Amino acid sequence: MAKRVTIRDVARAAGVSVSAVSQVLNGKGRLSSDTHRKVEDAVARLGYIPDSRARSMRSSHSRTIGLVVPQIRNDFFASLVSAVQDTLWRHGYATLIGSSFDDDERQDAFLHTLLTQRIDGIICVPTAHGTPGLEAVLANDVPLLFADRTIDGFETIPRVLADPEPGLSEALRDIHKHGHAKVAFLAGPATVLPTLAHRCDVFRAVATPLFGEDNILVRTASSPAELPGLAVQDAVEFGATALIFGHSPTTLRTLPYLVSTGLEPGRDMSIVSFDEVQTFSVYRPRISVISQQVAVMGESAALEMLALVEHADTADSSVASAADSHGFADASDADTADSILTSAEPPVPATKLISTHYIARDSVCPVPTHAA
Repeated sequence: MAKRVTIRDVARAAGVSVSAVSQVLNGKGRLSSDTHRKVEDAVARLGYIPDSRARSMRSSHSRTIGLVVPQIRNDFFASLVSAVQDTLWRHGYATLIGSSFDDDERQDAFLHTLLTQRIDGIICVPTAHGTPGLEAVLANDVPLLFADRTIDGFETIPRVLADPEPGLSEALRDIHKHGHAKVAFLAGPATVLPTLAHRCDVFRAVATPLFGEDNILVRTASSPAELPGLAVQDAVEFGATALIFGHSPTTLRTLPYLVSTGLEPGRDMSIVSFDEVQTFSVYRPRISVISQQVAVMGESAALEMLALVEHADTADSSVASAADSHGFADASDADTADSILTSAEPPVPATKLISTHYIARDSVCPVPTHAA
């Protein structure tokens, strides 16, 4: 991951003091046109976006948080958006919301737009990869938090994630109690989404003691658009009489396929899915789910972001007052500046986990007689 560009880096590149950089970017003080030119050239060369007012150089808040999700029309993400927006509003913040459609280019385009709006922080449900847009957010010292997903290479970014273990444990015990001997986990696009890959690992760890290693099956998809037919066929040939889906869009595509093959959910095949989406509660039979408590996740993500903004404010105040009191004349004083700025760096963030829980409905049934 690219190193963050800091006020120290800009000052060094421009050959001026830290406080001079802050004055130029905040439009304060009486500095020469030559100093303005040096700072502006350094900002452009190092990748700062001046309108974003990097955290350590910002004198005021927009009181606005950016929120990036894959699709607002998806029930899960619509609920996440609602919870984030409501929590931020109660704390006096507005929310700018955009959809990435799980496309790197669209995500980065919206991130760039957010950076030009003097945003105070960004909550992002990222696509499957690290992108230049995410690097730009970090380079501009804008607080960034991941929700629901994480990606390789960005391990130091704060994140709010669901803990799949409690809900999976409850679901598997229910399936086992109904007499099922073999169970399959259809994870969805786990090859591109690390969160789903983690669910596969948790499923194996929880299911093996109950069913035995030889009686569990895990299947993944190579993309979100991959049709579920082959995975279902593999599960049927394996002898599974219960399916757990790790990805609700995959479940929604699979239900009609099951019916078309003569396997009726809740009668011929027991079904459990991650995510409490509206369709599952009105479908017949009603689908048992592993709820990620999305409203709790959204509220927690918003509160964690506000804490990050507050932490950045505290660090900024310390850096600014220290820089002014030392009266740095030029970049040759960088050793002193280094110690001040390094002490203001936030600690390595931890992952906040939201416990999942199982909601039993009608789609988990006893083993059908023809399979017993």
